[in-house]
Amino acid sequence: STTTTTNYYNDYNKLLQLQQLLQPLQLTTTTTTTTITTTTTTTTTTTTTTATTTANYYNYYN
Repeated sequence: STTTTTNYYNDYNKLLQLQQLLQPLQLTTTTTTTTITTTTTTTTTTTTTTATTTANYYNYYN
């Protein structure tokens, strides 16, 4: 999960550079930034759910 998050941050920096170059197209750049934030939140939720499920499995085996 850590590798994917770093890739998203790199893409976000590239989008910030594109915003400075393409100021009249601010609407399209804002939509792309929102999609990146949503994808990062989905990855974090999946990692938290897997952590809780693995902890429960260990409790059952013990």
